[in-house]
Amino acid sequence: MAYSESSQELELYRVKPGDCLSRIAHQRGFPWRRLWDLPENKPLRDRRKNPDILHPGDLVAIPTKRAKGQQTPSAQSHRFLRHAAKAYLRLRFLEMNEPRAGDRIQLCVDGHWMNEPRQLDSDGVLTAEIPAGATKARILFDGDPHPIAIDLGALDPITEISGVQGRLRNLGFDPGPPTSRLHPPLAAALRRFRAACGIGDDDARSDGIGEQTRRKLVEMHGR
Repeated sequence: MAYSESSQELELYRVKPGDCLSRIAHQRGFPWRRLWDLPENKPLRDRRKNPDILHPGDLVAIPTKRAKGQQTPSAQSHRFLRHAAKAYLRLRFLEMNEPRAGDRIQLCVDGHWMNEPRQLDSDGVLTAEIPAGATKARILFDGDPHPIAIDLGALDPITEISGVQGRLRNLGFDPGPPTSRLHPPLAAALRRFRAACGIGDDDARSDGIGEQTRRKLVEMHGR
């Protein structure tokens, strides 16, 4: 039994921690672009800008599906193909604020190691095609026995303190345990980050995070 979209019916899905649009779309059997471009999701596009960076509580409009029959001769075997949705993983690696250009790595996605090693480009960036529903990745650099573990689709928007913490952690500035407000480990991580980037400590608001700091975090992190 195949399925077709009903243009008349939509449901609103409330984003959970760790969700991104490609994973939501994969679970519902849609290309992520189909959901992102829906007119009903314009408020989400305007607010978040990036389909990979949603926040718990966001609402995603999803078309309902109804069964659609496919007539085939009886008493015969039939094969139906379903094209697997793909997503792209893009990571940038720095060491002492310099790109790890040309380094070779092994990539593992959801417990499956890729057959061929990958090489970072001149800007220290890895780009790889991965399954849309993937949740975990591990990166192992040549000569390093300890892989780097990554939760896929778990980055919150930079407007949220949790999004600031996630980017600091990925950039090597330990911000302490998750929080919804400024606490001493996060404040210390922000001071170290600003010092490393030449940003004055006056770039802070009541939550301790100024706009210049947020912009630099996005620039250094890559998104």
